[in-house]
Amino acid sequence: MLPLSRLVAIALILLLIVAFTIISIFSTGLEQVETFVEARAACAATGQAACDSVGDLPFSWLSEGIRVGGEAKSCADIMGCQSCESCGFI
Repeated sequence: MLPLSRLVAIALILLLIVAFTIISIFSTGLEQVETFVEARAACAATGQAACDSVGDLPFSWLSEGIRVGGEAKSCADIMGCQSCESCGFI
């Protein structure tokens, strides 16, 4: 039988997993950005980090996940590139 502290830790981890799952289901999935400059900076940071760590852009690069001025756009649209090389991250 597991000690009580371990059971509590397992229960808290399961609770966090359920909470994050519920949040992801009900969230809109779009990051609200005020200006194109902010969107470009966010995409550049995300792209650079992904290219540095795994050598490729994130899977979400082509999905329209950023809202700029009320319009959903992808980082590929905002940055005008679709690879680490063409974006200048490598």
